[in-house]
Amino acid sequence: MKKRIFRGTVGIGVFLLIGIIIGFSIFGFSMSNINKQSYSYEEDENSYSLISDEYIICVYADAWIDIGKLGYNNALEFLEYCAKCIEHLVERTNKTDWPDELTNTSEDGKAIIKICTVDDITSRVLFPEGNIYLNKDNIQMGMSDIEHELTHLVMGECEEGTLSEGFAAYMEHIEFGANNFSLYGLNIDVVIQNLYLDAKYEALTKDILSSVGAAHDSSIKHQQYGQIFYVYACSYVNYLVSTYGIEAVVEIFEASGSDSAYQTYIGKDMLSIKSEWLEYLKQYEGEMSAEEIIVYLSE
Repeated sequence: MKKRIFRGTVGIGVFLLIGIIIGFSIFGFSMSNINKQSYSYEEDENSYSLISDEYIICVYADAWIDIGKLGYNNALEFLEYCAKCIEHLVERTNKTDWPDELTNTSEDGKAIIKICTVDDITSRVLFPEGNIYLNKDNIQMGMSDIEHELTHLVMGECEEGTLSEGFAAYMEHIEFGANNFSLYGLNIDVVIQNLYLDAKYEALTKDILSSVGAAHDSSIKHQQYGQIFYVYACSYVNYLVSTYGIEAVVEIFEASGSDSAYQTYIGKDMLSIKSEWLEYLKQYEGEMSAEEIIVYLSE
């Protein structure tokens, strides 16, 4: 997706402009290590399915008409990419029991993941069935939400919104995005420090930051902050993983972001960690002006 899709959106508002970035990293993750011998493939007039020993990934034929626009050569390539994402997620998080948490299973006990596209809701995973809904408008703009939603699928639900959405955004952009933690060439931390923390957005920033790390409502993204919350959460989780390791973050995630979990697995309370993260962001202060960022994204 090119920056030109932002033309005309700046006047709507900076936060709407930034808010549509989540989902951008379709082919950054390598497919080279997938063990294709572990899978079988089936298709009929209604769907395409990749079958492993533990799960079945199914994309409906009508959904493939939309998803195919993202640049995959065929449905098999897309499904193999999904399988590779799952392999990587399990390896990184040690969430080997994720199929057991899904209720939609085949006759031989395999978890079934069904992928479809919709135009009336944002991309999401339906638990515990394991159905993934990808937003058609995002696909039209060249964005793949599949990495984000597969992370939700493997990790399960978390009551703390920062970890719930931040971890999915982290995996999507940092690990599946070939370490490309950027917004069309701009480091997201730079954007946060120099645009979101600009004086004119001080009130909104203060409001959002009051929830980061303590958003004990997994639906926070659907409230007044919307997609903006993803960017803050992604930066926050990236700092946690980079500084304290993914194992600690997974443990805190599974404890729903409780302060006792922060103390147990990091040795500090959440507010101290948040202060560290904000101090870390200050290194980017003054690197770009808010106006420069807007102009860059509008080109």
